[in-house]
Amino acid sequence: MDQKKYSITDTVKIFDTIANPWIYLPVPKKYFEELRKYMIGNLIPITATLGKTTWDTCLAPKGDGTQFIPLKIKVRKDENIKVGDKIKLSFTLRPV
Repeated sequence: MDQKKYSITDTVKIFDTIANPWIYLPVPKKYFEELRKYMIGNLIPITATLGKTTWDTCLAPKGDGTQFIPLKIKVRKDENIKVGDKIKLSFTLRPV
């Protein structure tokens, strides 16, 4: 499995759904193209790190051909992250 460390610097966005909005960081298309072979269902399992917080999550499809990394409430709270903030997040593939 690829143990390369990937890094994203971008703006935290909100994906509005009627039931439950998702707060996320967009994934560059080049990463998705490179990692698509590790897809399980529609997800690519990763371990993400933002500041001092590390957690298991997945690259998930947004529905428009792009991928995103969901930012859980606990992560946002621990790292004091809000929609519109520019952040740097790194991740590696996670074996399942």
